[in-house]
Amino acid sequence: RPGRDPPLAGRAAATGLLVPGSRAQYRLLTGGDVDAVTAYRQKVEIQNTGDMRVQGIRDARPELRTALDRAEQFLSLAALVSIALAGLAIAMSAQRYAVRHFDNCAIMRCLGVQQRGIAWLYFNQLIVLSLVSSLVGCLAGYLAQEGLARLAAGFSRGPLPLPSFTPVWTGLAAGIVTVLGFAMPQILRLRTVPPLRVFRRELGPVPLRGITSYGFAIAALALLTPWHTGNYRLTVYVFLGILATGVVLMLFTRLIIHWLGRLRSRVGVAYRYGLANISRRRNQSIAQAIGIGLGIMVMILLTLIRTDLLENWRNRIPEGTPNYFLMNIQTQEVAAVKKYLEDHGAKTSAVFPMIRGRLTRINGKAVDPDSYENPRARRMVDRDYNLTWSKDMQTDNRLVSGKWWPPEKAEEMKLSVEQEYAQMLGLHLGDEMTFTVGGSEISGRITSTRWVEWDSFNVNFFIVANPGSLDNMPGTWITSFFLPTGNRSSMIDLVRKFPSVTVIDVDAILTEVRRIMNQVIRTVEFVFGFTLLAGIVVLLAALQTTNDERSYESALLSSLGANRHQILSGLIAEFVCLGLVAGVLAALAASVLEVVIADVIFRMDIAVNPWVWLLAPLITVAIIVAGGLAGTRKVLNTPPMVALRKI
Repeated sequence: RPGRDPPLAGRAAATGLLVPGSRAQYRLLTGGDVDAVTAYRQKVEIQNTGDMRVQGIRDARPELRTALDRAEQFLSLAALVSIALAGLAIAMSAQRYAVRHFDNCAIMRCLGVQQRGIAWLYFNQLIVLSLVSSLVGCLAGYLAQEGLARLAAGFSRGPLPLPSFTPVWTGLAAGIVTVLGFAMPQILRLRTVPPLRVFRRELGPVPLRGITSYGFAIAALALLTPWHTGNYRLTVYVFLGILATGVVLMLFTRLIIHWLGRLRSRVGVAYRYGLANISRRRNQSIAQAIGIGLGIMVMILLTLIRTDLLENWRNRIPEGTPNYFLMNIQTQEVAAVKKYLEDHGAKTSAVFPMIRGRLTRINGKAVDPDSYENPRARRMVDRDYNLTWSKDMQTDNRLVSGKWWPPEKAEEMKLSVEQEYAQMLGLHLGDEMTFTVGGSEISGRITSTRWVEWDSFNVNFFIVANPGSLDNMPGTWITSFFLPTGNRSSMIDLVRKFPSVTVIDVDAILTEVRRIMNQVIRTVEFVFGFTLLAGIVVLLAALQTTNDERSYESALLSSLGANRHQILSGLIAEFVCLGLVAGVLAALAASVLEVVIADVIFRMDIAVNPWVWLLAPLITVAIIVAGGLAGTRKVLNTPPMVALRKI
């Protein structure tokens, strides 16, 4: 409460013990409207002279920060691929819509309607459809938000605030941009339908140039992706992967269509008809393979990332995770402390030396906290560091650049620096860092940078030196260990036996992290379901693009004497070929892209599962065959004359 000291602080001040130089700290917790808290934080940071530390959720413990960051990255990935899937489905649906209106446009051209009038007519229809569908989507989003809020119950003590109307405007804008970007090229084709099509049905509109066909879609993606992701590296990797997959699908489909043309003479009549359909509709088959392949690829990618991410979270804090830290262990007590812990059922990790030092110079130049713009960098410079030495790199560390030192001792001091810390301070390989330790100065050169898995609950350091470089420096030792609940009373005896040792209980933090991760997992699963629905829509849209032609051909074959079994066999042969091509290439592309994104974005170690390359094509074939046959089911059950008249 402003202007009023907390009761405990007032009592402490009354004792006269709080004088300049005291190690007492005051903490103020704030909450309320997000904008108000943000404005208050900005004001405090402007007035901060360096003696205050401002922390938010993003500055919390690394265990929580890493979990929330990875959840946000996954949700960004889900939003990103949902945009791509929605655009792909819209483009394919718009193509079928345009083909169905060729005759209407030809008649309007014969009646004197100009190209501009046709384009304006269908543009208005597109705007109305996009507004209506976006409003429906916003309503569904509000309902989904209520479900999401229930899943996230427990993140805050009180109920979550009601959603504002800002997402409505964002949703409307995103819906209109997506529809126009992916459907407009097909609408522009309608204005070029020749009037002569009234007499010659084979005539179609003038094909659009590639820059027109893809320019709208690229512009729409460029406008939409920064809103939803905010992670430009993720955006670049995903869309490069989608582009590369599309190109590979196009090339391989062309080769396979050429190969199928030679295979037609070696199979039965029914299968020859199915393969002939793919060859005869060459461009449409390629478009279908690309659409289906891209849809399957992003669905597989999201499924793989989601599976590895959830597995990573579940394994992040397994049973036996260290729930205690011991600090200030004296050198002569290390062996006795380790034996005491082992005797009382504790699972001890490695014991590390810890030397307190202050960074004074970088490359011979005195360190000045005020020279750094980043507030966190200023705090990092203006503090004492816990230095350590180690022969081997810890298992929860990963080398980013440089080389780890050989196991034998070296005369010169070498340093390995945590990657994010090095970026904040502008440190590079070969830079010299000078520290003051116990009145003495020591200097070492950076030979490597590491990525540190801070959420492992193991002991980790920003700066690690090579063996032998800190032997003569004063310091203590630190370790972490897991102690079963029933043995906690042994910590009291440990403190009595080793009074200089400081015991830190982090079991409460572990419980809270597990609870938050479980809630995050439920939220991720919730959003994942929506993306899978978007992928299914893409598959259905891809199959529907040539459904009218398949229905017409099936009815025509039936009228010429083909039986139901022959027609079904031909359709199944066509769908199986499309599914195999799209499924195999999509699985391979998704596996490659998963490795890149997991390593660069999520910082996770993943193992590619080769079963995906087998199961994905089989599932793709099953979905395409089922969906394709469902689209032509009515024609197969209708007399040929009735079906042809209707078509």
